[in-house]
Amino acid sequence: RGLGPNEHDGPYQEMGISLILPPRSIQDLVNRADSIVIGTLGPVIRQGLEGPYDQANPDPRDVPAPRLRFTYYTVNVEQVLLNDGVILQAPTLRVFGRPPEYYNPGTKYLLTLSRNPDDKSYGPLVGGLGLLTIDGPAVALPNGTPPDSVEALPSGAFLQAVRASIETRQPLDRREWPRVSFRDT
Repeated sequence: RGLGPNEHDGPYQEMGISLILPPRSIQDLVNRADSIVIGTLGPVIRQGLEGPYDQANPDPRDVPAPRLRFTYYTVNVEQVLLNDGVILQAPTLRVFGRPPEYYNPGTKYLLTLSRNPDDKSYGPLVGGLGLLTIDGPAVALPNGTPPDSVEALPSGAFLQAVRASIETRQPLDRREWPRVSFRDT
C-alpha cells in the first residue's frame, strides 16, 4: 500500500498476475466446459477493443482501459454435445486476441465453450482448445498445428473421447481451474 490518499499513490505498488493453465486431458477440457458443440463460424459480427467485464459490469464496451482486441462471430450449430441449458442454435462467440484471419468462417470446429458474464455470448476455453478443427485426419488448432496440451488423436477418436468424457463429466468451477500466480512489489 502506498502513502498517498489512495492505495495506488506512494513510493511503490504491488503487481500480480494469474495465468490459467490449459486443460491437460480431454476429461479436463470437458469438465471445464459450459457447452460443447460442433459447428461452423459465420462471418465476423463486430470487432474492436474492449475491456474485461463481469456480472457487475456486463457490457465490455463500457469498461475503462486497458482494452484488448475481441472479435465476435455467429456459430452455426450442427450438433450439441453438451448443453448448459441456454445454448442457442446460433450463439455468439467472443474471441480474444486473435485477428479474424486466424479463424476460417465456414470451417467445421469442435467448440468447447465457456459462458461469458453477459449470459448472451460464449468464449472458447483457454489454451486455444476452444476451437479445434475436426474436418481433417486429426484434430488441430485453427492454424493447423496439433494441440499440445491434450491427446493428439484422429478426429473420430477425439470426438469419441469427448463423448465418453461427457458421460463421466464432473463440472469444474472457474475458480477451481489450475493456475499459476505471481506477485511482485
